[in-house]
Amino acid sequence: MGEMISMIAHQWRQPLSSVTLTISDIQLKKMLGKVVDEKVMEEALQGISDTIVYLSETIDDFQTYFKPNKELNHIKIDDVVQKALNFVKPRLKGSKIEIRVNSIDAEIETYINELIQVILNITNNAIDELLKLDKKNPILEIRLEALQERIKLSIIDNANGIKSDTLEKIFEPYYSTKGKNGTGLGLYMSQMIMQKQFNSGIEVQSSKEGSIFTLEIPKKLS
Repeated sequence: MGEMISMIAHQWRQPLSSVTLTISDIQLKKMLGKVVDEKVMEEALQGISDTIVYLSETIDDFQTYFKPNKELNHIKIDDVVQKALNFVKPRLKGSKIEIRVNSIDAEIETYINELIQVILNITNNAIDELLKLDKKNPILEIRLEALQERIKLSIIDNANGIKSDTLEKIFEPYYSTKGKNGTGLGLYMSQMIMQKQFNSGIEVQSSKEGSIFTLEIPKKLS
């Protein structure tokens, strides 16, 4: 139960941070006497609303995590990726990080929020590392490829890679390289979700140039 509560807290941090950054950005503009465009305000409010819905659904997901008859939903893989990226957009304002995403016409039958959680956890880790570095061209790429029965999703960064001794431990619970700022649950939980919910796993390749996290997502869960 304690571990489950820790996981919920971990999953709430980034969406709540996104809401805070969005509100702060609008407040700052008003303090500086800038006019906040109506369209920008509508998009901000819609983003906050979507985040609140996601937080509520996350609680539902954890409540039904161990139940055998969970509800599956149909969705385009492009939409899943976009939903995950929407949570990190506020963090990217003012940064040099370039986001690259290719598009494929593929629909999957899946547990949407669990998959978003996995993509979000890995993406956030990559952004954390890229923000630490003073690179001229920091890049985060999400590459999609349609296989016969699965979707191959690769999350690629050029954040100088992961040390070999760290690479061996990244999926261990409570192992973190972020000190007080890390819980050590993000990748552990992501691997567990992929194994238990998607009958798959996360593979990692890393070099001095950067890292590649690869997921293989079934197009249809039986």
